[in-house]
Amino acid sequence: MERYNVDFNKRVYSKNSFQGTVDRSFKEFGQQPSESVKTVEQFFRDYEELFYQIPATGSANSHQYLVEQSSQLYKADQDFIDIQPLIDEITELKKQNVEYLQQIAELRIQVASGSV
Repeated sequence: MERYNVDFNKRVYSKNSFQGTVDRSFKEFGQQPSESVKTVEQFFRDYEELFYQIPATGSANSHQYLVEQSSQLYKADQDFIDIQPLIDEITELKKQNVEYLQQIAELRIQVASGSV
């Protein structure tokens, strides 16, 4: 677990400077400040910028976490289901290959011993 040091700065105003600094009117009530609005474009710009700083694995704040979260939406598990028959076929072909190699070895032994 990584630890981070966080510095907090507290700004204290006198009554007079507070009234001159802080706008206490409601003219911005109900409006979101533009800097707090997050966009998909900004997310991907930040992602590209931080790509190599993000740990590969981990239950949070990692590439693994992003893949797992995105897979829930994207249904990446379906790709593995589609691939499984191919993996099974490759496994079966490997077994057959081993059997054929054994037969070839046995035939060579028979030829070498003159029993064929």
